Amino acid sequence: MAEKRITKREYFGMLAEVVAKAELSVEKAEELQAFIGREVELLNKKSSGSKETKTQKENKALAEVVIAELGKMS
Repeated sequence: MAEKRITKREYFGMLAEVVAKAELSVEKAEELQAFIGREVELLNKKSSGSKETKTQKENKALAEVVIAELGKMS
């Protein structure tokens, strides 16, 4: 079975854990945690703002037609 790839979000989570456990100055640790937080926010914003592509819209319309035709057969 294929091995699951690690996502950017998971990598940032691991980095946050490393920073929390690292012996850094409070200022450096807070700065790194803030950076990681901003990057995760950007990933969340990017994934939530995804719009349907032209092909997806076309396929959605075709799917509705197919479903309607299948409904007539029953």
